[in-house]
This record gives sequence, structure tokens and C-alpha cells, in this order.
Amino acid sequence: MNLKIQYFKIPTEFEFARKFYLKELKLENENLENKSNVKKSNLRDYDENPLIIVDNTEKVIRNSIILIICLICLAVIKDFFFDGKINSMQIAMCFTFVILFRREEAKLYKNAIVYFYNDKIIKVVDDKIFAEFEPKSIKKITKTISYSLPIFYPTPNDFTTKSAVVFLIILPILGLFMFPMATIMIAVLTFLVLILPQAIFHFGENTEILHDMIFIQSKNGLFFNFLLSSQDDYNELKTYFKLKANKNLDIAEKKISVWFDISEKDIKIQKQFILQGVKYE
Repeated sequence: MNLKIQYFKIPTEFEFARKFYLKELKLENENLENKSNVKKSNLRDYDENPLIIVDNTEKVIRNSIILIICLICLAVIKDFFFDGKINSMQIAMCFTFVILFRREEAKLYKNAIVYFYNDKIIKVVDDKIFAEFEPKSIKKITKTISYSLPIFYPTPNDFTTKSAVVFLIILPILGLFMFPMATIMIAVLTFLVLILPQAIFHFGENTEILHDMIFIQSKNGLFFNFLLSSQDDYNELKTYFKLKANKNLDIAEKKISVWFDISEKDIKIQKQFILQGVKYE
């Protein structure tokens, strides 16, 4: 009877280590390949497929004007047909000036569109370039409530304008002690005129209601702002700023307005650029 004795080779520690190393190397290569594929799939040529955001600020201003007209009509109706304690003519005159200012502001947003390319950002207003600069040159990104820009107004940093702002802050405080009901009514009307039009525009949308204006300023002094109308626009803009400007839109500073952040020199540069009237092609 012949017995065959089989010998089993016992792997050495070196062979175990070698197999483990090869397995880990294979997994690492697969992960790198997957990451590369994901990166390629997310890569976007913004020259061939630019990010285009329609600035709907003009619609918000239109809502504001309609709301002011409605408030004037209500004041007149209450004045003539009810107790007559409201001076509707004074209210009408004050709000008429506000409407005129709103109409001037609307010129900055007429048919406004913002184009985001690989190496440039262009805002176009009524087929003319309002501002143009490189994403890498962005100095500041701010989220604001107000859409007003100090272009058609007095210089925001001069003494007269600052004094007027201080007066407007002190006046309501004094009014609360002297005329509490009238001051509260004015505060409510101010809220309706300033905030409600934006809230109406964003009604039903899952997006920021208050700080919905994005203000961008370049190192060369040029600046512009625009309204974000949807969460999709926000997400795409966030990706663009991260890739092209290394900026995080989520942590951008929030303010009521950027009036006092813009210097007289910057306003002059922006006005000169607008007056050139370069058409967008």
C-alpha cells in the first residue's frame, strides 16, 4: 500500500505582507480612478455653458410701486369716507417721492442678466454691460436686504448723508415717546414697502427672503448686485464661486445695505464704466 504524503506550503510573514500590500494598492488605485471620474463628470466649461442668472429685481421694484399706490388709495379712502384723521395728501406726496426714486432705481435692473464665464463675470442691463471683471479679482461678496446702490444718490460717505442717516435713526426713537401710534404705523408701512414686495416675489419658493440680494465688488472698484430667485440659482452660484474665486457663498457677510461699504472713488469708477455704454454681444 502506497501512501502519498502531501506537503502544504505555509505562507511566510513576508508573503502575507506582500499580498496585503497588493490588495491595498489595488483598492487605492480603484478609489483614485473613481475620484477622477467623478471630477471629470462635475467639470463644467463655463465658456461653452455659462451660468446665467436673470436678475428679477425690476419685478420686485414694480411690486413695491404697486403696493405704495395701494397704500395711497387706502389712505385717501379712509380720509374722505371715514374719520378723516389721516392727512392723505401728505402721505400721497411722501410716497410719490418714494415712487420716483424707485423708478430711477429700476433703471439699474432693466432686463438685467448676469453671465458667469470661466475668466469673467458680466452683468448686462438693457443690453449694455453694467460691470465686468474676473472672478479671481473679487474683493467682496455680501448678502443684503436692500437692492439700492448709491449711484443716483448723494455720496454715501459724505457728512450730509451720514447726518441724514443718524437723524433717521434718532427720529423713530423720539417718535415712540411723542407719537407712539403714528410711529408704529409708519414703521409698519415702511416694512410693507421695503420687505413685503420681496416676500411676495419669493412666495412659494424655498429660498432666502430677506438677504436675497448678492452684492459683488471687484478689486478694480467695479460692483453690482442681483436678486437670487431660486435655491437652484444659489447652489449653482455657490459652486461657481468655490471653483473660480475660492469663495464660500454660505459664509458671505449679511447686511441690510452696502451703502457705506462703497467709496466715492468706487462710485466714480462705476459711473464712468456705465457711461461708456458698451453693448453686450
